[in-house]
Amino acid sequence: MNTQAAAELIDADAASDSLPHIKEAFLPDGEVIEFKVKATGTEPLKVTICWTDPAGNPPGNLLDPPNAMLVNDLDLRILQGVTDFEPWVMNPANPAAAATDGDNDIDNVEQVLINNPTAGTEYTIRVNHKGSLVNDQGNSFGQMVSLVISGNEVEDAPSFEIVELDKTGANEYTLQFESVVGARYQLETSTDLETFTPVGGVINAIREVVAEPTSAPAANTKRFWRNIRLDD
Repeated sequence: MNTQAAAELIDADAASDSLPHIKEAFLPDGEVIEFKVKATGTEPLKVTICWTDPAGNPPGNLLDPPNAMLVNDLDLRILQGVTDFEPWVMNPANPAAAATDGDNDIDNVEQVLINNPTAGTEYTIRVNHKGSLVNDQGNSFGQMVSLVISGNEVEDAPSFEIVELDKTGANEYTLQFESVVGARYQLETSTDLETFTPVGGVINAIREVVAEPTSAPAANTKRFWRNIRLDD
């Protein structure tokens, strides 16, 4: 373990408002976490995810049992053009063999490593899942996941004002704003620009552009919205 490198990465992340290196995100069932990073080109581009998986059904008292224990099977990929970079995976039937890259359906930690990324090139980080995501009670829910990224440029967070408002029904609208993946936001509404009240729940950003549905009573002749970024 390289403790110095870990501490420096934590410091670099804390010094930025864009969560460039360390993210905590909630992946809803059926959704995808996706965002872009630019490689520095001076070191490998490395992305690691880990999550606290719901408890599986333990096998009997056996030596190296082959039983699958993973409940929520998340999948990490890095995409660049037509290339799909996959995570490391071990062969349970041959644990002494070196890890290869492939589809990891065994571990609750996955890492994708690109040894020689192209400087300034955008790479897309994507986290999705197989099957359904459940909680500890086995009910359909979602999964908190941690992401650690190194070898990427630090970029400023976008301004998080509302950039588009689309009318989707008589009193229904969709608000769009650029976001920092892993950050949390709250929409607020007002009729007079003096008193704002929260509308909807806390938004956990899993994409770089959030589209959030909302409504406004027909009785209001004017309606204003604003977006607040909550403490990370």
